[in-house]
Amino acid sequence: MTTSTYNLEYGWKLNVHEKYDVFQGISDKSKYSITDSEHDSIGVFQLTGTSVDFIGSNYNLKPKIDFENKEIIIKHAPFEEDLE
Repeated sequence: MTTSTYNLEYGWKLNVHEKYDVFQGISDKSKYSITDSEHDSIGVFQLTGTSVDFIGSNYNLKPKIDFENKEIIIKHAPFEEDLE
């Protein structure tokens, strides 16, 4: 699975599938949304300097959060037919 890494607020990094998009909140820069190639929401989360709060998620999302390195890893990949 090929991934992309994004720099987020408070020194956090997000690692997700390269076909996913990440959007930052306009009124709240600590809130992020991840969407798939069909523009469906994968998850919404909010950051502080020391915490990650997943507000909502789909697809039985199981993020790995590395607090020492401030990295959020989403191993979920799109269905093969979504990549065509």
